[in-house]
Amino acid sequence: ITVECDAVPTPCVVYTLEDNFTVDMQTLVDNGTHLITLWEAVDDCGNEENHTQTITIEDTTAPIIVDAPTDTSEECACDNLPTPSIEAIDNCEEVNVTHSATTSVPNPTKPNDYIITNTWIAFTSDHSVTHTQTQTVTDTTAPVLEFDGPTQALTILSCADDHPAAVGVHAYDVCDGSLNVSTSTQTTSTSCADQYTFDNTYTASD
Repeated sequence: ITVECDAVPTPCVVYTLEDNFTVDMQTLVDNGTHLITLWEAVDDCGNEENHTQTITIEDTTAPIIVDAPTDTSEECACDNLPTPSIEAIDNCEEVNVTHSATTSVPNPTKPNDYIITNTWIAFTSDHSVTHTQTQTVTDTTAPVLEFDGPTQALTILSCADDHPAAVGVHAYDVCDGSLNVSTSTQTTSTSCADQYTFDNTYTASD
């Protein structure tokens, strides 16, 4: 008979019609692909009868990946994204799992927007199964500016006052960490010679 590897029957117990028989059972071959069992019945006069059963063992079922991770969309972060883990089972033998990952950047001008493709292969000696998952990472968060001093949107000064220096500023981004900050000052005159405005603009780009 031919059976699946997880459905190998237990050898039968053989009885004789007469009490003066003894029955011995022995396994001749048990190598994972064949199970050969021999029964020998012998009476008191030495007469014997033999029966051999051969079971062919097959593995026709591929491993199963349990709780396979689905595709995700995630916000960019300074820390590396965690790699999901998987578990695989098989009805016949232990499963080995390998993992590989590739990263692609669809738009080179936006290096913080990228796609990680995770590939797992679960395999036994006879079968394998593959699962692929993508992690789409995007940067939708603007940098944060931190100032060393007051940052009033509007400051009124007397014409006798000195023009204050631009306030020190630092920038931080969730994807890029610390960033350089550019500062520009624009002065705008009015119809009165002693009245004018100046605007300090701080810019940080990730």
